Amino acid sequence: MRYYRFYKAAVRLLPCFRKSKGAITRVLNRHRVKCGAVCLFDETGVTGFASVGYTGDRQPVKMDTCFRTASVAKMVSAMLAWHLAQQGKLFLDRDAGDMLGVPLRNPAFPDQVITPRMLLCHTSSLWDAPAFWQGAAQGKTLDEVLKADVFLSRQPGTQFQYSNFGAGILGAVLEAVSGKGLDELLRENFPGMSENGASFFPQNLSSEAVLASCDQLLPPKRTYDAKQLRSRAKEADTAAPLRHYAVSHGNLCISAEDLALIGRDAMLGYEELRKAHIPFGARDPHITEGLGMFIIRDAELSDAVIYGHQGLAYGAVNGVFFDPVQKKGFVLLTGGASLARRYVLADLNRDLIRLLLGGKTKGNRV
Repeated sequence: MRYYRFYKAAVRLLPCFRKSKGAITRVLNRHRVKCGAVCLFDETGVTGFASVGYTGDRQPVKMDTCFRTASVAKMVSAMLAWHLAQQGKLFLDRDAGDMLGVPLRNPAFPDQVITPRMLLCHTSSLWDAPAFWQGAAQGKTLDEVLKADVFLSRQPGTQFQYSNFGAGILGAVLEAVSGKGLDELLRENFPGMSENGASFFPQNLSSEAVLASCDQLLPPKRTYDAKQLRSRAKEADTAAPLRHYAVSHGNLCISAEDLALIGRDAMLGYEELRKAHIPFGARDPHITEGLGMFIIRDAELSDAVIYGHQGLAYGAVNGVFFDPVQKKGFVLLTGGASLARRYVLADLNRDLIRLLLGGKTKGNRV
């Protein structure tokens, strides 16, 4: 570990990285990042870091500053699912309802099972119904929420419909089949994380961890205050699948450094998650869904196929993207930024992919 820290410090002194750091900072500033971090990685680990702004308590953003990841958590959850599948605890093509112990069937197709694979690639026919968000806010259990109108009138497994609810149910399945809480699974399967750690519950972060607040730019407002999130009663680190159905879709809090190490793991393995399952369709003609992972083929960004996941919520723009052939990637975590986008990918993520993975800079602006 001592030599690894020295290696990271040495890399940041290299002239080539100093040039890249300035270009990254210009991209962040142009997209009005309130506070944020970009962490570069290759097969050896973290290779560079750039940041702008301050956290809610006026601390400069550092490599170990934690952020809420939004939907980037879906990729991390998919990696946890793959670990459990390899251990013979999770079966991707069996009835997820049987694993949960509650019926999980679309009323229009009562004989069609809904599998973890469908939850992972957003073909379960579940949608982000008001009953999902309201039920989670009111503390309702999953079996209660599933009685509401939460299914689309389409056969499970046939059509893409991005679903936070489906991704949240996946986390409940992971807890059910493992008998462990999501945070315990996180620690077990990614043991190289820093002492500050990471958590699917902001209030469970270590007391030493700094969590950034988040602001929405238009109209300007604070969408969440880190101190308020962390003042909540701590969540027991135990399996509670019927209550934890609105966690794994986007609630992970983690530092750019730790997320970069997870991104490196995704780049060096997890090939099954990178296999194409279903296109985004009109939502984005350049993206195909793997298992909890985007597959991006966009010649405007890169000649290579780029993998990863975006997080776009509560005013933040986040992302983990990598090229497994060149073996390099980056993490973006912010506490507020411009949400401008073309199709699915935010313009901020598009510019960073061009700069760091594609070598293509639109209009030479970066």
